[in-house]
Amino acid sequence: MHPFKKLLLSILIILVLISIFQDLTNINNNDFTKEPSVRSQHAQFNIIPVKVLPGDTVLSIIESLHQGRTSEIKIDKLLKEFRNLNPTTEPTEIKIDHVYYFPLEKE
Repeated sequence: MHPFKKLLLSILIILVLISIFQDLTNINNNDFTKEPSVRSQHAQFNIIPVKVLPGDTVLSIIESLHQGRTSEIKIDKLLKEFRNLNPTTEPTEIKIDHVYYFPLEKE
């Protein structure tokens, strides 16, 4: 093989190895979930992940999270917050066995 081709091939292999190494070392820095950034934006709410069971609705889950304080709940505000926490899901379209983030008003 020509020396120039050997040099180019060596450089290409080194670049590929460096790229793979950087990808593997940065895998822990990737944000696979939005929970930390979501948590910092919503200081007036606790954020609770809930797995939806058959028969659950967003309102029934919110009411169960706010045990006994249902007269204090501002439903419109909590539904808006649910949409912010789960931007790809409408409250009327939650699916069984999926986990969604629900707002819990701080006392």
